[in-house]
Amino acid sequence: MKKILYTTLLVLWMIMMFVFSNQAGAESDKTSGVITNALIEFIQSISNIQLEDINNIIGIVSKIVRKTAHLAGYALGGILAYCTYNSYKRVSKKEMKYIILFMILYAISDELHQYFVPRQKCRN
Repeated sequence: MKKILYTTLLVLWMIMMFVFSNQAGAESDKTSGVITNALIEFIQSISNIQLEDINNIIGIVSKIVRKTAHLAGYALGGILAYCTYNSYKRVSKKEMKYIILFMILYAISDELHQYFVPRQKCRN
């Protein structure tokens, strides 16, 4: 049962990453913009930031939100890959290289995929 569950979750994660990577720049900006805007409102509520500085802050916060989402997404993928592999065969320290290699190859394929997606100028 665990094999089916973890394999399904890993495949769904891969599909989700493909869908997110397939977003054009403006669409991707809208997705992360909700969180960015909430953080900007929070920052403004606790500080005395001038309006002319807000554009710099928006760019910085947007980049942090996007990079954090990217890192969290791949961390989740790594955990799912580990759990999937481990459900088929107990993972030894030596075998961790297969999971790491899988994630590196998936990340490379994701970046290659993004290269062919039409992009528009984003905030970051």
